[in-house]
Amino acid sequence: MPDLNIQHYWQCATSLNWELEVASESRAATGYTVRWDSTSHKNTDVQYDYSCSCPAYTHNKHGHKYGYCKHIRHAMADHCNWQELIAGAANVDDNLLCPKCGGEAVSRPHGV
Repeated sequence: MPDLNIQHYWQCATSLNWELEVASESRAATGYTVRWDSTSHKNTDVQYDYSCSCPAYTHNKHGHKYGYCKHIRHAMADHCNWQELIAGAANVDDNLLCPKCGGEAVSRPHGV
């Protein structure tokens, strides 16, 4: 196997760690935390994925392998998760801002 070359690619900081509080539709005083990170999800097939603090997610031993809970599906619309390696050429200016959402952009090494 040939050695990998290390290339740096830009990505939105939300592609590393992100969370959003989502209100419960059935319990007025309850809200759930939806996260995107590398530690709180149950999907062993990937490094980063969504998790939720709701009972539907926490009591399912497979996490989302059979479908995301409704809180995750709702929160996904608010998650930028832009990555140059996936989306193509970046236009990250001198302010180091994500070209999709305007938030912080970070450079990360990838083996290619």
